[in-house]
Amino acid sequence: ERHVYAFNLAHALKRRYELSHSLNDLERCVRVYDEALELLPPSHPERATCLRSLAWSLSCRFDRSHSLDDLERSIRLHREVLELDPTGLPEKYLHLFSLKCVLKRRYDLFHSLDDLEQCVSLLKEGLELCPADSPYRINLLEDLGLTLGERLARTNTVCDFKERIRVYTEASK
Repeated sequence: ERHVYAFNLAHALKRRYELSHSLNDLERCVRVYDEALELLPPSHPERATCLRSLAWSLSCRFDRSHSLDDLERSIRLHREVLELDPTGLPEKYLHLFSLKCVLKRRYDLFHSLDDLEQCVSLLKEGLELCPADSPYRINLLEDLGLTLGERLARTNTVCDFKERIRVYTEASK
C-alpha cells in the first residue's frame, strides 16, 4: 500500500533531520507525513502512529520557524491521537506527556492559565496511568513539580504548594 511507502520515507527523513538538522529534510518530512495521512482511512490502525509522527515533525518545525500554525496543528494532532482510542493506547501516559509539551510551548508564548491548567491535568492523568516501575515515572513527577511551581507563581494557592511537596517527596523515593 502507498501509505506504507510514504510513511517509511517520512520516517527516514525524520531520522535524517534528527542527525543533520536540515530544514529541507524537515519540510519534506512534514509534506510526506501529510501525504501518508491522506492515504489512511480514519479507522486505519496505523493512523495514530502517523498522526503522532506528523505532530512531532510540526513541533520541530515550530521550533525552527516559530509558525503558530505549526504549533496549533501539532496540538490538534496530539489531541486526535488521544481521541482515536482514549482507553487502549499503549503507554498512553507518553502521549499525554507529548500533548503537555506542545501546550507548554504555547503557554510559554502567551501565558494562558488555561494552557497551564491543561498541562497539570495531563501530567496528573499520565501519572495515574504510568506504572510505578516505569523509568518515565520520575520524569513525569519532576515535570509535574515544575509545572505546579509555575502555576503556584501565577495563582499563589496553598494547594499547589502542598501538592508540589508531595510530588517531590514521591520523586525522591
